[in-house]
Amino acid sequence: MGLALALAAAIAPQAFSADPLFNFTFDDADAFNSNFTVKNNNVDDYTWKYNYYGSTYNYAQCYYWNANNTYDDYMTTVNAYSLQPGKAYRLRYQAWHDQSSASVPGKMVIAIGTGDDVLAYTTIEDLQNLEYINKYNGVQGKWYDTYFTVPEAGDYRFTFHAVDGAGASIDNITLQEYGSPACPAAVEAVTVTPGENFARTATVSFTLPSKTITGGDLTSVTKVEIMRNGTLATTLTSGLTPGSEQMWNDANAGTGTITYAVKVFSGDLESELTEGSAYVGPLTPKPVTALGVTSDNDRDFTISWTAPTKSTNDMALDASLLKYNVYRVVGENAEKIADAITETTATDVFAPATATTFSYKVEAVYGTEVSEAVASEEFSVGPNSLPLAASFRGAKMDAGWKSEKISGSYNWETTSSSSSPSASSQDGDGGLVYYKSYSAQSGQGARLISPEIKNEAGSNPAFSYYLYHYTSGKDQVLLEVQKDGGEWEEVPNTTNTVQGSPTGWTLYSYSLADAVAGSTSYRVALRTISAYGYNTVVDNIKIYNQLAHDAEVKSVSGPESIVAGNEATFTVALANNGSSAIAADDYQLLFTVGDRQVETPASVEIPVNATVNIEVPVLLTAADAAEEALEVKADAVYAADLDADNNSATTSILVTTSGNPAPLNLQGQANDAAITLTWECPVNSEGYVPTDFSENFETLDNWTIIDRDGDTSMAVRYGWKSTEWTIPDFGDNSYAPSTSDGNIVGVSLAKAGNSDDWLISPELQNPFDGAVYKVTFKALTMESYVKLSIKYSTTDAQPDSFTEAESVSLERANSSSDWKTFTATVPGSAKYIALHNCNLQWETNNFILIDKVQITSEMTVVNGYHVYEEGARLNGDMLTETSYVIPLTEARSGANERSFAVSAVYAEGESPLTDLVTVSIPTGLDNILSDMAGIRVLRGGISVPSFARVYGIGGTQVASGEGFISLSRGLYVVTLNGKAYKVMVK
Repeated sequence: MGLALALAAAIAPQAFSADPLFNFTFDDADAFNSNFTVKNNNVDDYTWKYNYYGSTYNYAQCYYWNANNTYDDYMTTVNAYSLQPGKAYRLRYQAWHDQSSASVPGKMVIAIGTGDDVLAYTTIEDLQNLEYINKYNGVQGKWYDTYFTVPEAGDYRFTFHAVDGAGASIDNITLQEYGSPACPAAVEAVTVTPGENFARTATVSFTLPSKTITGGDLTSVTKVEIMRNGTLATTLTSGLTPGSEQMWNDANAGTGTITYAVKVFSGDLESELTEGSAYVGPLTPKPVTALGVTSDNDRDFTISWTAPTKSTNDMALDASLLKYNVYRVVGENAEKIADAITETTATDVFAPATATTFSYKVEAVYGTEVSEAVASEEFSVGPNSLPLAASFRGAKMDAGWKSEKISGSYNWETTSSSSSPSASSQDGDGGLVYYKSYSAQSGQGARLISPEIKNEAGSNPAFSYYLYHYTSGKDQVLLEVQKDGGEWEEVPNTTNTVQGSPTGWTLYSYSLADAVAGSTSYRVALRTISAYGYNTVVDNIKIYNQLAHDAEVKSVSGPESIVAGNEATFTVALANNGSSAIAADDYQLLFTVGDRQVETPASVEIPVNATVNIEVPVLLTAADAAEEALEVKADAVYAADLDADNNSATTSILVTTSGNPAPLNLQGQANDAAITLTWECPVNSEGYVPTDFSENFETLDNWTIIDRDGDTSMAVRYGWKSTEWTIPDFGDNSYAPSTSDGNIVGVSLAKAGNSDDWLISPELQNPFDGAVYKVTFKALTMESYVKLSIKYSTTDAQPDSFTEAESVSLERANSSSDWKTFTATVPGSAKYIALHNCNLQWETNNFILIDKVQITSEMTVVNGYHVYEEGARLNGDMLTETSYVIPLTEARSGANERSFAVSAVYAEGESPLTDLVTVSIPTGLDNILSDMAGIRVLRGGISVPSFARVYGIGGTQVASGEGFISLSRGLYVVTLNGKAYKVMVK
């Protein structure tokens, strides 16, 4: 049967109001099989099929891995659909091919017919060049619309014929009745041209159709409707000849992405909409990129950048319309040095009389719109006054500092931390500078150069820096100066090598006075010379005016946290920046932790440009424990100091308690002679007997062995396997695992399912609730992910009575002698402890070997107690009794009530303090004596022959100890051997 068919293509698909005659979305294989039949016309192994790749990728495809295969395969609808003459129908679908390596384009022919012979169907669409897409990357196939009519009524089926080339794919097929075959076709394309000079206008251009949707000649166009962003903008009624080019100027387009949709009318018949879009109005350019500044002489600067290609809303920019503004920024002042230039470079001459830090910023101009400005790095020009510093914070070069290669391909670089050797920043600011001596050839090097410095009258310049020493590396670093822009000159006696002791950061300081004498200005450089050893790592550089007398507390460091009852050691780095040595008797180091002053070691002489490290041990007590860290402060008191602003440094330490319980039921009672404190021990260990059990498996007589899985073993390593825990017999295998003494015990993993093998200890004789058992053993396994479950029973040795304490992951051994040690914790109430092999089936031969099992009990024990009053410890040695007597000869004048707390001392440290107990004191006691009883007043404190406590006149204890007690000037009460004395420290 011959059919008169006509075709057309819609550019912009739109929903049609009529219900579809059919709609296939290929949701599942059953729908595909029930709605389509497949004919493999070339009788090969590949034809149309349903393709599923997740919910997003469900479609029909004709695919063969050989992309050049010749296809001849039909996919035909099972159902036939009643179609009528005189009506237009639209078949909508997505089509593509998905063989990226195809050399012949994908092809697909769509035909309809009323019989079963698909070879006799009539073609309604011939797609010769299906485009390639990768559906698995989320790309959608191209939409197609095929319009057609039928000459007579009938029940029609559709077939999709994959032909030649790459395999075809199709999805989302919809058939709809469209209406009259005389409906005008849609315009092929709508072009939107924005107005010139970024005006808010647009020109809409298109070509009227000359055909109907079914391919007939279009006799007339009566009107054209143009929609702007979904709203009718205008209606054209004149000059509408079919096939003619049309243009409409929109004077009120607005700003932004404007979408125009064009619809063509022929009488009452209308086409589909065709859309076109463009951005209309001003565009704000994106910022420039790759902004850089160069200068050979720190006077003439070249600023360059890369032009933006798109606007902030990703519209393409016309490069010929871009202009730029360039600013020099000094502080808050931005001076425009280039206005609306078209080049992507600018130059600037800037030579201030004094040191000035500045930067450049560039903004792009596009019509009336200006981009966000982009700022360059900061620079420093002009002679500087001292001091100067370079800390390389955040792994960035400090303003005004620069580097230059002398020879080779490597230069000084900034980084957050170095390797070879491994070092983090000395001053903790996340940056340092290094030269790759590790990679550079021997003799190569580079300079790290300071900004220009004024040589002012009366100045005494000095240079200091930190160098990271390593165990080896003959690579060198030395100082050079450049006077008034001349040649570089080496500063004598400033050479240091990477190799040095101690390893780590070391401070070096040198006078520059002689080296720069006679100059008006100068620069200083660190020059590195590679010995092909280890990297040269430097940080925290300072150039300063060296005073005659200047002590500096550079840092105080110590542990970040500690458990109360333990001693922390802090290190104070005390430097002599002056030009004269500081004698030991000329200064005093004061050290404060929280509110209390701590005795410090004897002072030592500090040579010129040297740093001494003074270690200060501090006992932190339960009275220091708090949720917040205590401030730790070091102060240098130096009468001759000419710079008092650098004489202090701080750190902090968090003091915690052991977590064990504090004493119980603290009580206090006073009479005319003394105060008596009593309390109770917080831990009851009565009846506790330690356990120390060990097993080297000479035999297994005392152990219980249970093989509950009953499965055969799959392990055959070293010629041995076992279905239950046993002592292995490796025979004469010299490569088998061994142990230094005794035997070993082992089990293989089950061949299928879960292993269920029990190795249960003898009964433990001294269980104690409140104690814990530490179970330690050595294990050997040759595979990863093997586990042992450590279990315990408080009743009997039956597997169902056990509870898991810990699951231990056994580390894979590197060799048959690589035994690993493991530890688990079990409640002290246990009577039996089991090693349970409960591993899943493994696909490789394996076993678990165990050696040297030890079970020891541990009990929290109170070692003693400390008594505190107002944060100060009253007792000297640790108390072992649960009471303490305070003679009232130690009463302070006017004190009617006193409050006390007690801590318990454990192996780990002190417990929290008890709640305070307040004791009322009988009145009339003021036993302050006038004789000194061996107390000596010294500069900065007192010396006492035995343990003493020191109170301020207000009654608050301020210090305690034996020997020298550091005190500031003032009047104090000192209690010694049960008596009180008035002392004046001057």
